[in-house]
Amino acid sequence: VKKTSLANTLDVAGDLNKVLDEFESEHKDQIRIVTVNDRADAIQRAIGDVKDALFIGFLLTIAVIYFYLRRWILAAIIAIIIPCSLVGTFIFMAFFGISINVMTLSGLALATGILVDTAIVIMENIFRKKELGVTDAKAVIEGSEEVWLPLLASLATMLVVFQPIVFIDKTIQLTYGGFAFTIAVSLIISFFSAL
Repeated sequence: VKKTSLANTLDVAGDLNKVLDEFESEHKDQIRIVTVNDRADAIQRAIGDVKDALFIGFLLTIAVIYFYLRRWILAAIIAIIIPCSLVGTFIFMAFFGISINVMTLSGLALATGILVDTAIVIMENIFRKKELGVTDAKAVIEGSEEVWLPLLASLATMLVVFQPIVFIDKTIQLTYGGFAFTIAVSLIISFFSAL
């Protein structure tokens, strides 16, 4: 059985296994079905591995931020921004009909380390302002206003990297489109979350 290019392998394999199980139970004395190769198992394992990598990456990012900056508040804010960005990305994926697969989860795993950059830059600028004796509210406003434009330029630079995927042939768009989409959306959401 081969699926169409746009079909979800896990859904097709699950539906096919149900049909084969029913057929085998109806004809159990006459036929025995043996699955020789099921790509859905490998895909399911790969998705599980990427989910684990995403979770470990999240924990390591928080630990490294705390280890180097020695500020629990910064690590806590980062710990909030990453899930907000990831959940927001899943919402946009659902809205645009992009499925959760190895490529989209790989994009999220890769983006996890990048998601924190904007927040770290803003938070460090705010803490610098506070160390200069500026009040909390003023430090937050001035610290964010000073760095938002360079951070926006940095975001635009990262997004431009994925632009060629839009103009390449359909096969490459289908393969890497979800990867690029998840990275781009998560970076945009993290930018606004950090601000």
